[in-house]
Amino acid sequence: MAAAADEVVMIVRNVTERKGAENRLAHLAFYDPLTDLPNRRLFFDRLTAAITSGSRRGAAVAVLFLDVDGFKLVNDSLGHVAGDELLVAVGRRLAATLGPDTLLARFGGDEFAVLVAGGAAAEASRVAERLLDVLRFPFVVEGRETFLSASVGIARRTLRLADPHDLLRDADTALYEAKATGRNAYAVFAPRMRTAVLARLERETALRGAAERGELRLAYQPKVALATGRVVGAEALIRWEHPELGLLHPAEFIRLAEETGLIVPLGRWVLREACRQARAWSDAAPLHPALVCVNVSARQLREPGFVAEAVAALADAGLDAGCLELEITESTVMWDVPEVRHALRDLHTLGVALAIDDFGTGHSSLARLRRLPVDALKIDRSFVAGLGRDPGNLAIVRAVTVLAHELGLTVTAEGVETAEQAAMLRALGVDRAQGYHFARPLVDEAVGELLAREARLPERAGAAGGASAHGMPEASVG
Repeated sequence: MAAAADEVVMIVRNVTERKGAENRLAHLAFYDPLTDLPNRRLFFDRLTAAITSGSRRGAAVAVLFLDVDGFKLVNDSLGHVAGDELLVAVGRRLAATLGPDTLLARFGGDEFAVLVAGGAAAEASRVAERLLDVLRFPFVVEGRETFLSASVGIARRTLRLADPHDLLRDADTALYEAKATGRNAYAVFAPRMRTAVLARLERETALRGAAERGELRLAYQPKVALATGRVVGAEALIRWEHPELGLLHPAEFIRLAEETGLIVPLGRWVLREACRQARAWSDAAPLHPALVCVNVSARQLREPGFVAEAVAALADAGLDAGCLELEITESTVMWDVPEVRHALRDLHTLGVALAIDDFGTGHSSLARLRRLPVDALKIDRSFVAGLGRDPGNLAIVRAVTVLAHELGLTVTAEGVETAEQAAMLRALGVDRAQGYHFARPLVDEAVGELLAREARLPERAGAAGGASAHGMPEASVG
């Protein structure tokens, strides 16, 4: 039956749910799902618009790249869930620091970007300073205080530079410069930095094959028993004999190795070579075996096969485990990573000695170290340098030495350069010392000679000057 002329047929659909889904999809397209900050896509759109607008009005536009220093270690230490929680907290703190003329975005991982549109040309530097300052305060994640720092790279729009891709690239280049200066810093892009980045890439490529080409060397800095003056061991210090640049010290390539992961194969080479050399010393002086001390990075300790590598290095060299001491930085054990903790216990069970390097520069404590199988502490050179000038340094060295001895730990002072420092350390009861006052790093044969004749190193005026006849210039392994 046909509908009457005055009847109306209505079809009603509820599209609220569909609209909500569309809005959520649109939000996900432009916002980071973890932090709910603008993402790379939205940042690029806003940057393009800001450059276009700024070009018409002559307004300043700047991009800041911020990277959390050492976040991978924190993430591996606390776990990915806690790491994500920390990134959210970082994003919130950064956002609360910024003004209305800025846009904060998360680019992924631990990288954030800030767009500063308008204002004076120096405004970007002031923003960077505020961001670094606000990250100094600890974060609390899963009941733990966690300390962070960051590096920031800045690039500003110029008449030459009006392309958003170029601006982002230059901010990233400046970020590398900030990290190279020691981190917890910012750098403003300059054209010379491009050359530095290219040089860094070339050095990374060359470093990858340095061991295979036989370019790596080890120097050994003797460790002296302060009570007797006798050489009781030596710390292995890596050098790179670059075919064009000459002898490079660790400060010139170790950070690059850590950032690229090359520290793992480099560390493997150092461990095997040091064990081989220590066996030669042991053969030359069987009645007085000496420790060979090897620096180990956090990344090495987190490698699943590191303990097996240490066992293989000892076995291949025929070296007793008691002749090997591994030095781990304080920041490595600060996070109390399960993988690191287990590796340290396994190594200690084997008989390998374990020392905490650079003690006093991190945020750990002797109470925390008591839970780890540690045999020795190395007092950081910054405290040793202040002895005789700063009463506070004297108090710190005395307190660390007393407490360490109460815990059954041996205490070593590094960076000893004067007779006054050596005398004060001896009076404080510090067990061992190393530094220019006793000897510069030596080639392996020279150390072997000292050990074979049970040499007591003559105390002398340390510090400046060339190396000894057998010596090699020193640089901190870092």
